Amino acid sequence: MPGRRPKATIDRKLGGNAGKRPFNKREPVVRVGLPDPPEFLDADAKDHWYTFGAELVKEQRIGVVYGPIFATYCVAWSRWVQAERRVRSDGAVQVTPNGFEQKSAWLSIADRAWSQVVKALAEMGLTPTAQSRAVRVDDVAEDADPFAEFDRTSPGVSARAH
Repeated sequence: MPGRRPKATIDRKLGGNAGKRPFNKREPVVRVGLPDPPEFLDADAKDHWYTFGAELVKEQRIGVVYGPIFATYCVAWSRWVQAERRVRSDGAVQVTPNGFEQKSAWLSIADRAWSQVVKALAEMGLTPTAQSRAVRVDDVAEDADPFAEFDRTSPGVSARAH
């Protein structure tokens, strides 16, 4: 996407709409429901599934169709938690057999896992910026024909037969 990332609608409402641009009236309304967790989740991921999932349900921010991406998020979360535990116990820097200091492999794993957590949150629309760009599913029906406005406004173009 060219240009600066859009500011979240909630931030624009709280901080004032300096640009006077209209707010996104089609932000998502999620059908609420927590899917069953997949069997492959480890204990940390499954615990987070129920804990964070319950909060998402309470805030009406998750639907059953989000199961695969929510599972991806929970796996990344678990990986991040486990790697952070190892960084805390082993340290962020390790000494090689030759006596050189290097970044802990667990720190690299934690960094990568956190990046995956953030990407999954954005994919689910759980960051303020992602929410401001999203479109509600129930608004798609009224815009079912994306060329309808084009057909009405373009001179010399007849309406398409349906």
